[in-house]
Amino acid sequence: MTSDKLLIAGVWRFSYPITITFAQVLATHVMLMFIANTTRVLRQPLSWAGLHDVVAPPVRRLLSPWSIITLGAFDLNFSITLRVLPLAIVLVAKLFFSNLAFA
Repeated sequence: MTSDKLLIAGVWRFSYPITITFAQVLATHVMLMFIANTTRVLRQPLSWAGLHDVVAPPVRRLLSPWSIITLGAFDLNFSITLRVLPLAIVLVAKLFFSNLAFA
């Protein structure tokens, strides 16, 4: 579709919507890891400013007895997983139907 037809129609459909979803998830993950590491580095100034609650917790390296799996910064706790499961189902359904609509 040429640019003049794009301006007339106002719609451009990307052939691979799941690629955009993957890129968004990857960019979000990188951004969250960057922000978490930045808050860990700036722990002392943030505490002085009264913002100690925004500092990311330290990375646990050891397997805790209450977790199913521990991979560096990622810790899977079964009780938390059950509490977050409804939100995860809604998010996956939203992604599925969004990608289906653009396919």
